[in-house]
Amino acid sequence: DLERMRTNVLAGNHPWIDDWQQLQRDPQAQSNWKPAARANMGVSRQRADLDAHAAYLNALRWYISGDTNHAECAVRICNAWSAAVNQVPEGGDIPGLSGIPIFNFALAGELLRVYPGWQQRDFNQFTNMMVRYWYPVCHNFLANHNGACISAYWANWDACNIGAMIAMGVLCDNTNIFNEGVEYFKHGAGMGSISNAVPFLYSPNFAQWQESGRDQEHAQLGVGLLGSACQVAWNQGVDLFGYADNRLLAGAEYVAKCNLSYPASEIPYTFYNNCSEARQFNISINGLGRLDRPVWELIYNHYVVLRGLPAPYSTAMTKLMRPERGNGDHFGYGTLTFTLDAAASPYPPLPIPPVPTGLKAEAGVSQVFLNWEKP
Repeated sequence: DLERMRTNVLAGNHPWIDDWQQLQRDPQAQSNWKPAARANMGVSRQRADLDAHAAYLNALRWYISGDTNHAECAVRICNAWSAAVNQVPEGGDIPGLSGIPIFNFALAGELLRVYPGWQQRDFNQFTNMMVRYWYPVCHNFLANHNGACISAYWANWDACNIGAMIAMGVLCDNTNIFNEGVEYFKHGAGMGSISNAVPFLYSPNFAQWQESGRDQEHAQLGVGLLGSACQVAWNQGVDLFGYADNRLLAGAEYVAKCNLSYPASEIPYTFYNNCSEARQFNISINGLGRLDRPVWELIYNHYVVLRGLPAPYSTAMTKLMRPERGNGDHFGYGTLTFTLDAAASPYPPLPIPPVPTGLKAEAGVSQVFLNWEKP
C-alpha cells in the first residue's frame, strides 16, 4: 500500500497527488508538531488523539517523501507518550471513548515501525504501554460497559474499542488481543458488534445503522471506525468486510443515502429504542456532519473497486468527498491511502454543473430556502 502511494505521488498521478498536496497543508502533518503527553490519557483524550494523528501523518509524509524530519517527529511523539503513561486511563468518558486515540496510536505505531530510526527499545516501550495500560481500558469497557445496561452506549463507543484491540493486536504481535477484537466485532453483546450496529436489514445490501435516528455525524463515525477495523483485519488475512453477507456495506449504503439529501420518505426506518429510552421514531435529517467525515474512500475502494460489488450511495459520497481531507476522529486522506485504480477514481470526479436558472430565494427563520429549475 505504501509503495503504491509513493509511486503515484512521485509520478504526479491523479487522484493521489491531489490528496497528497492537501495532506502537506495539514497542521498535524508538520514536522515541528509538539506532543502533549500525559501520564493519564483520560485527562484529555482529544489532545491525545491530536498527537496520534500527528504521528501517523508525519510517518506517512516520511515514507512518501523520504524526508526523515517527519519520521523523527513521529518518533518523538510516540516516545513522549510511552515515557509518560504510567496508569490505566481515567476520566469523564474513560473507559469508553479512549478507544479512539488508542486505536489511532496503534495504527500510527504500526506505520512507524518500518522506520529504521525508531530504536527497538523505544518500540518495545511503546508496545508495553499499549498492553500494560491501554489494553485494559478497552477490554474492561467491552466486558462491563461501566456497569450500564448493554444498550446504554451508542455503537461508536464499542466500535472504537473493537478497532483499538484489533490494531493493538497487530502492533504488539498479540494474537489473543487481535482475536478478542475480531470476536467482538462478530458476536459482541454491545451495540458496536456488526449485527447490533446494523440492526435492521431491508435488502441484502441496505440496512439501517444504529445511530441513524440520532444524527448523521455519529452514523458516519461508526462507518469509519468499523471500516478501519475491517481494513486492519483484512491486511492480516481476516475478512470482516464480508462477514454476515457484507453487513458493513449494507449499513454504509444506508448511511450514505441518508447523507445524500434523499427525502426521508424514500428511506425505510424502523423505530429504535434502548435501555436509556432514546425512542427514535425517524431518521435524523439534521445537516450536522453530512459532508464532514472522510470515511468513504475506504468503503468504496474495498467493496466497489477491489471486489466489484454495487454500492451506488457509497460511491456517490466518495465522489463528493474526493479528495478526502483530515478529520478530528479519522486520519482521513483516503484518496491518497486507499485509491487502487485511477480509472475507477477520477478527479475531478464529476463534471462542473451548469449554472442553474430560475433561482429564487425565500427567507425563513434562521435559514434561506433556495429553489431553481433543473438545467
